[in-house]
Amino acid sequence: MKLNSLNTSCLFLLSALGYSTFASAADNQITFTGQVLDTACTVNVNGGNSKVELGGTLKSDISKQGETGAPKQFTIALTACPADGPTAAYIKFSGETDGNTSWFKNTEVDSPATNVAVLIKQGNTTVNADDANDSVSIPATGGDVNVDYTAQLIATADGATKGGVSSTLTYNVSYQ
Repeated sequence: MKLNSLNTSCLFLLSALGYSTFASAADNQITFTGQVLDTACTVNVNGGNSKVELGGTLKSDISKQGETGAPKQFTIALTACPADGPTAAYIKFSGETDGNTSWFKNTEVDSPATNVAVLIKQGNTTVNADDANDSVSIPATGGDVNVDYTAQLIATADGATKGGVSSTLTYNVSYQ
């Protein structure tokens, strides 16, 4: 009888432990949901010209870390967005950075300027690499939406030197 009572107690204890493990596992779950879209917006940069010319900046204008050259505007257009489609888009830039997630590295090969990178802004907000920026509202009726950005040279350290600047970024548009 004593053995039977001990077995029952052990069985009850094991059941309770199993139940509490099961309850804990349910509390640690994440459910992901999404949708597959039939169509999305057509995307282009500066009307199809994806090269943004930053022009020349005097090295004396960017001689100290954080100083910037003149901003040049470029536009990413989301066109022909479907009616009753996604209501928001996020544009994310990826590229090699230079000591700061918002300084896109100068990758010029022939006579590169040193201590210089490219800085991108959406309005007054600095764009960071691999960061989905402010959402872009897409009208429920569909249509076109333009997103304006600026690009400019930025000194990554004191003592920028003369030379060429080139930085290639990849952009990705996701929808909500």
